[in-house]
Amino acid sequence: EGVRSEDLKVGETAMKAGCATMIVMNKWDITEADIDDTRARVDRKMRLRPDVVTCSALSGRNVAGLLSRAVELADRAAQRIPTPAFNRFLADVVRTTPPPSKRGRRLKLLYGTQIEVSPPRFRVQINDKRLIAREWAYHLENRLRDTYGLDGVPLIIDYIPREKRGDDRGSRRADEPA
Repeated sequence: EGVRSEDLKVGETAMKAGCATMIVMNKWDITEADIDDTRARVDRKMRLRPDVVTCSALSGRNVAGLLSRAVELADRAAQRIPTPAFNRFLADVVRTTPPPSKRGRRLKLLYGTQIEVSPPRFRVQINDKRLIAREWAYHLENRLRDTYGLDGVPLIIDYIPREKRGDDRGSRRADEPA
């Protein structure tokens, strides 16, 4: 029958738990479902964009490669992206698709680094958290998946606003004692 809503719910639960995910469609030797339609539905419905693999336990088709694919997926979830490479990636995304502006101000990505693996967690310092548009944040996430082969891997991106600089650095108020 292809991917059902229950399958998508399991995938979402796995993503929320931080698990890398691959969808394995068994009994593919007896189905009438179209694999391209199935993959398109998974891409539309699941933010994680997991690989969709077909197999047949009865005939053994594609079963032998499942374990190696799962190990490869776990390795991708455990990879670390060096900070300079991640910052070049951020600059490239902003250059090709600038964030939308809100009330005349544009989101600025100042600096980013990966702080955890399995699942990968990134911290991006920005100018103002109120300027983040959900669609653009998803765009950044999808570009990260495309660039580093992270389909099926949950990604966590924390947007941290830059600390406001206070006036107390090196200057005193007029009523403060010296």
